[in-house]
Amino acid sequence: MQAKKLSRQLRIKASLVIPVLNESESVSTFAERALDALGNDCLIEPEIVFVNDGSSDATLDQLLHGHARA
Repeated sequence: MQAKKLSRQLRIKASLVIPVLNESESVSTFAERALDALGNDCLIEPEIVFVNDGSSDATLDQLLHGHARA
């Protein structure tokens, strides 16, 4: 149990902030690639933040309903 707790303490927190504007056609693919790239390293605790800059297409809906992971 202590080894598991220690490994959590040693993990590096990495945040990736991605601005998007009318990216409904590509945001799904990009989100999956970003999560896969950051999530494969056991020493990194990833956080990906998408900033919707007023998209007039379905970008916001895709981000809200398709890619939320806890």
